[in-house]
Amino acid sequence: MKKFIVIISLLAICLSLFGCTERAIDKTAIQILNSDRIPTDKVKVLDTVMIKMSNLKSNQLYTVTIKDSANSIISKVRYSTDEHGNIAPVPIWYQAGLNNRGAEQGKINVNALLRSYTATILGPETDVTIPFTIFDTKEGEGKLPIAAAAISTGNNDYCISDSFDYDPSHPNLSNDVYLWSENLPNGLYNGTVNIYIIKDKDIKDADNTGSFEVVSHNTVSVSVTGSIFTKILNKTEFAAAIASYGNNFDVFVDVNKNGVYDDTIDILDGKSNVGFTIQQLVEETTIVRIQVASKGFYDNNGYYGYVDTFRQDGSDLVGPYWADGDWADWYKGIKAIFNPYVKKSYHWNDYGSDEDAGFMAPYSGKWVNIYVVTSNAVVYVDNHLDIAADRPALVDVSGQYGNPQVEMVPLAASCYNGASQFIVYPKAYLRLGHYSIIVDVNNNGKWDSDIDFIDDVNADDGASHTGFSITAN
Repeated sequence: MKKFIVIISLLAICLSLFGCTERAIDKTAIQILNSDRIPTDKVKVLDTVMIKMSNLKSNQLYTVTIKDSANSIISKVRYSTDEHGNIAPVPIWYQAGLNNRGAEQGKINVNALLRSYTATILGPETDVTIPFTIFDTKEGEGKLPIAAAAISTGNNDYCISDSFDYDPSHPNLSNDVYLWSENLPNGLYNGTVNIYIIKDKDIKDADNTGSFEVVSHNTVSVSVTGSIFTKILNKTEFAAAIASYGNNFDVFVDVNKNGVYDDTIDILDGKSNVGFTIQQLVEETTIVRIQVASKGFYDNNGYYGYVDTFRQDGSDLVGPYWADGDWADWYKGIKAIFNPYVKKSYHWNDYGSDEDAGFMAPYSGKWVNIYVVTSNAVVYVDNHLDIAADRPALVDVSGQYGNPQVEMVPLAASCYNGASQFIVYPKAYLRLGHYSIIVDVNNNGKWDSDIDFIDDVNADDGASHTGFSITAN
């Protein structure tokens, strides 16, 4: 099963002392970031909203809630600080400005553009609210193009999607991949652009197509209104694409057709996440066992860093290749990397109607809770997993001295979160012993074996009733 990357990391606030009892918070040290990890109060539509904080109280939980101007909750996350009181840049809202519910699901929410949003950070001695906006134009620079992989819904209409399902037994029931884009520069109206589907990678300004693993390359026309809506990958090509390039892909629109990615000119669907992923459906199982605990970072070659043991002092943990100096330490921790599937969503036969064999399907919720529990808390009866006979509340032990410290992480609609991964807990505070990780999909604080996920397997996917162990240094 492909895994969905999630990083639970560490946010930052600068605190200064006034008198003996009060702490005043320097809001400039709590920063909203875009997917380039650049501080901003304006985030481009479809980009990932991130946050960074520092100098908070160490080993404590902090909750971030995003609300719109109508006071409706858009996204909610909860991260723990490290031993220095830091939380590294982490995602708090994927695909900003995209409708993910109702009749307009998969469409840009035009009402979201230029509307004020707030991110409120609550935690020990901390209550801070930061405003920001979502935009599709940049003042003084004209309209910016936006692009996304999409499903055609007929009549030249679209539904933006990061995830395309694939069942080898019923390939014709998948959806073709389209590219949707609008607001291209005026000089392109009635012109052409080159479109590349490439294996997902971290693309930087001035990278040329010779450094990409190209799945397909086409020249397409731009409409008289400056938009594109065209098929870029047929569902009959999914099997070959997966076999040669894996499951994650980016879409590069070479506006000036020079074969080089120009950050200020060209369009890239996949900068803050993958452009799209092809997810092979997984047959239903009684217990949803997956790999979660990892010490490494996704490296565009499918390496997820799954291991069975971690040293208590964290000396075997690694940070991402792009983080150096202090940031490298901020990003070190045991990661939770998984693909969010739920059960009983697809029951296909050759005609698309229900039959007995069901499949796991991508989960489209907004956030999930992640629990680290001791392995002896997991009781197996007749091959059915439950946390004790009467299913009491899950008891997380990931905090300092074994105290509860449950992380809440946002989900993207694909097997790759892209912007970063999430640290399950600070690196040096679990005691020696054996542990399992439970991803509480329905957020009810209990184990539901037909919905929630558990890492109680070895790194080679063998069932062991232990997800990972903490060993002496």
